[in-house]
Amino acid sequence: MPLVSFVVPVYKAEKDLCRCLDSILNQTVSDWELILVDDGSPDASGKICDQYALKDDRIRVIHQENKGVSVARNNGIDVANGKWISFVDADDWIAPFTIELLIRYQERGDLLEFPAAYSTPRRLDSEIEVVPLCGEALTDRQLHLIRGVVGESISRNVRMFWGAPWGKFFLGALLKENHLRFPAGLKRAEDIVFNLYTYEKAKNIVTVLQPFYCYQMSSTSVTLEYNPEEKDLVVKRKEQQEQYVNLMHSNDLRFRKALQMFSISAVSSCLIRDFCHPDNKKPYHIRKSEFATYLNQVVPAQCFRDIEWRKLNIRDQILGRLAQMRWFLMIDILVKLYIILRRGNLLKNI
Repeated sequence: MPLVSFVVPVYKAEKDLCRCLDSILNQTVSDWELILVDDGSPDASGKICDQYALKDDRIRVIHQENKGVSVARNNGIDVANGKWISFVDADDWIAPFTIELLIRYQERGDLLEFPAAYSTPRRLDSEIEVVPLCGEALTDRQLHLIRGVVGESISRNVRMFWGAPWGKFFLGALLKENHLRFPAGLKRAEDIVFNLYTYEKAKNIVTVLQPFYCYQMSSTSVTLEYNPEEKDLVVKRKEQQEQYVNLMHSNDLRFRKALQMFSISAVSSCLIRDFCHPDNKKPYHIRKSEFATYLNQVVPAQCFRDIEWRKLNIRDQILGRLAQMRWFLMIDILVKLYIILRRGNLLKNI
């Protein structure tokens, strides 16, 4: 049994894939296996996977029809033989001493998490701050994820991504014995739902405060792309989160309030990626009418009552309050300005 199974879902990744795979091949500890899941990629990614597998018998490749990242990761979990499972996205990479980190702290928990950085750390520090995640701190983490807050900045170039599946080591038994899998029917935020259940089932969670995962951050994030399906996506995500709350925390009012705040975050997301996006070419009066219909159906007036606005980020606070007052013209102007500033990397990632 290898110590670690790295699972890498691959789709249209030919530009960055070699850097990702080389970072795993260059680990200072050789006790690993690599499972590459080619999700029907139309570019040369599948061939690159096969070429690497020919060079190293620790590498296995699964070729599947395009079914999405959730199915790809699930198929990787199913065939993983490692004591630990770690996910890496094909356009990211990991520090060469990442497995050394695991060996140092693996006895402390069944889920180890660590932050991401813009660049590769040069060394494994002799002293690293390690924080157990339990009790109220764990509950706060789950509430943040439901509200839509998926991470926090640790320093200028280092950020903890709670909502991501990468930047973590999962004990294989934790995932397999509890049948923890990514929801296949969810096209976005599937990792957040997966982590909610994983945080719930893990007995001991440890946060290691040195970055070992290298994340390719971009000012042209997919969160800024026009997507007319955004309304349906956020509705499906909320359904998954409601199911989680009903199963795990049905009598806890804090989780109900978190769902309420997610509704406000969802409004913000729909405004940015659909109703007010510059690529939405519908006339202003139609976009305004469609937004009013959406708001009445999905976020009726009572959803705005007793909102703990301070627990939302500044962007969602502003857009949420304007949506509550139905000031669509002001919203439309601000969203377009927000997108311009974000694309120009002139505004922080909020």
